[in-house]
Amino acid sequence: MRLAIDDKQLAQETLLALGADWISIDGQTLPPLTIGAVCLLHTLGSPVLSGQPVSYEDVSTAVAVLETGRQAVQTVYDAICGGYLPVLTPKTRVSQDTWQDLASELAAYLEISLAGWTMIQPAKESGCKKSWLADFDGYWLASLVSVCHKATGYDPEHIIWSMPLVAVGHYYASTAATMGARVSRDIDLAEDMATLESYTIQAFCKQIWSKLRENRHHGSFERENQS
Repeated sequence: MRLAIDDKQLAQETLLALGADWISIDGQTLPPLTIGAVCLLHTLGSPVLSGQPVSYEDVSTAVAVLETGRQAVQTVYDAICGGYLPVLTPKTRVSQDTWQDLASELAAYLEISLAGWTMIQPAKESGCKKSWLADFDGYWLASLVSVCHKATGYDPEHIIWSMPLVAVGHYYASTAATMGARVSRDIDLAEDMATLESYTIQAFCKQIWSKLRENRHHGSFERENQS
């Protein structure tokens, strides 16, 4: 299995790294996906991150997280401490008629935003056995902030809430290359399954890509779930 990278996707990836907003097919504007937004979505248990079937509420919440970013942190914290999940309302209401298309757009957005990590395959002699991405948690956040700060000099606040996730991934890939990892757009994901499964970001991407292509073929997450 080889990664299919076409000119359009490469252009999108580069422009998103430069800070472009994602414009969905129905005109919905999605701000840059950041590591802060990913952590919030993970905390909320959003299926948007896992490629699982999603509901209208899941899509609406994901859009709200992208739009509000840091402003949503306290609301989520207070709700979680109170034992319930918060209701987050996006600034731009998600249409009941097009939310399934927007779900596919969010999945594609995530796929492109992970481009940097998909280029990494650890050197076999590195002995990489423990996943560094078991969860999108505080340690994951700190690891990426540390890498990006060393590479750019930006402060943590900017890296967490302003730096596009696709740029973070490429900074990580660049750093991995200096540490002996193989970094290439032409990686055979079936080359070493033992290494692949131990390096969770690769396994994660392989899993969601398979799911994404299935869902696109069937039209949407929800329609596939109902069939």
